[in-house]
Amino acid sequence: MNPEEREALARLLPSPGEPILRNDRHDLLQEHLMREFTQEARDARDARDAPEARDARGTREAATAPGARGPAPVAGSP
Repeated sequence: MNPEEREALARLLPSPGEPILRNDRHDLLQEHLMREFTQEARDARDARDAPEARDARGTREAATAPGARGPAPVAGSP
């Protein structure tokens, strides 16, 4: 693309800048975003603390680190 084409296309774009939101709309969007973060954190905590996330010893190793129970068995060993 030559510089003239690029310049012509750039003129078609809206000028950069921050969107202007009414204060009530900004507050509503901020509240929604914070609720999403809170819900994601709650979901992650619940998944981490769920009984099925624990191994037989009652630790979280099985859920957080695959293969954390030790080295893989060697072929020919009991």
